[in-house]
Amino acid sequence: MKIVNGISGDKSSRVVAWFFILGKYFYAFILQGLSLFTTFLVKRRLDKKKILTQYVEYE
Repeated sequence: MKIVNGISGDKSSRVVAWFFILGKYFYAFILQGLSLFTTFLVKRRLDKKKILTQYVEYE
Protein backbone atom coordinates (compact mmCIF):
# COMPACT_ATOMS: atom_id res chain seq x y z
CA MET A 1 0.00 0.00 0.00
CA LYS A 2 2.81 2.40 0.83
CA ILE A 3 4.41 1.85 -2.58
CA VAL A 4 1.09 2.48 -4.36
CA ASN A 5 0.50 5.62 -2.30
CA GLY A 6 4.03 6.81 -3.07
CA ILE A 7 3.48 6.29 -6.79
CA SER A 8 0.11 8.06 -6.72
CA GLY A 9 1.59 10.92 -4.68
CA ASP A 10 4.48 11.23 -7.13
CA LYS A 11 2.05 11.22 -10.06
CA SER A 12 -0.13 13.95 -8.54
CA SER A 13 2.90 16.09 -7.67
CA ARG A 14 4.15 15.65 -11.24
CA VAL A 15 0.78 16.76 -12.59
CA VAL A 16 0.84 19.79 -10.28
CA ALA A 17 4.37 20.63 -11.44
CA TRP A 18 3.36 20.35 -15.12
CA PHE A 19 0.28 22.48 -14.45
CA PHE A 20 2.41 25.10 -12.71
CA ILE A 21 4.99 25.20 -15.53
CA LEU A 22 2.33 25.38 -18.25
CA GLY A 23 0.41 28.01 -16.31
CA LYS A 24 3.55 30.12 -15.97
CA TYR A 25 4.26 29.96 -19.72
CA PHE A 26 0.59 30.60 -20.53
CA TYR A 27 0.54 33.62 -18.19
CA ALA A 28 3.72 35.04 -19.76
CA PHE A 29 2.26 34.46 -23.24
CA ILE A 30 -0.98 36.28 -22.32
CA LEU A 31 0.94 39.18 -20.77
CA GLN A 32 3.16 39.53 -23.85
CA GLY A 33 0.14 39.36 -26.13
CA LEU A 34 -1.65 42.05 -24.15
CA SER A 35 1.39 44.33 -24.16
CA LEU A 36 1.82 43.88 -27.92
CA PHE A 37 -1.89 44.54 -28.48
CA THR A 38 -1.85 47.70 -26.35
CA THR A 39 1.29 49.02 -28.06
CA PHE A 40 -0.32 48.30 -31.44
CA LEU A 41 -3.48 50.19 -30.44
CA VAL A 42 -1.50 53.12 -29.06
CA LYS A 43 0.65 53.25 -32.19
CA ARG A 44 -2.43 53.19 -34.41
CA ARG A 45 -4.00 55.98 -32.38
CA LEU A 46 -0.80 58.02 -32.60
CA ASP A 47 -0.61 57.40 -36.35
CA LYS A 48 -4.21 58.56 -36.71
CA LYS A 49 -3.44 61.71 -34.72
CA LYS A 50 -0.34 62.28 -36.83
CA ILE A 51 -2.36 61.87 -40.02
CA LEU A 52 -5.03 64.24 -38.69
CA THR A 53 -2.44 66.86 -37.68
CA GLN A 54 -0.75 66.58 -41.09
CA TYR A 55 -4.13 66.97 -42.78
CA VAL A 56 -4.87 70.05 -40.67
CA GLU A 57 -1.45 71.50 -41.49
CA TYR A 58 -2.03 71.01 -45.21
CA GLU A 59 -5.44 72.69 -45.12
